[in-house]
Amino acid sequence: VCAKVRGDAQTAPALVKLAKERMDDENMEYMLAYTDTERIKELEKLCRKEFGHGPGCIFKLGAAVSSNTGPDAMAIVYRGKARR
Repeated sequence: VCAKVRGDAQTAPALVKLAKERMDDENMEYMLAYTDTERIKELEKLCRKEFGHGPGCIFKLGAAVSSNTGPDAMAIVYRGKARR
């Protein structure tokens, strides 16, 4: 667990903040994944604002993932900084 937030409204901003801290380069391509259509629109809007460009693609998570994460899952997929 990297971080915890209280309330659904704080989830998207926390995801963007974590991604921004860990991204290798803010101008790089990223992707968004989701299970709930309404919530991904908010995440996409925040990402466009913070990173200055839209995602390379947006895709829906399949049954195998969503059955383990629950109905409100969303993710930002990106290349992180190199680890030692």
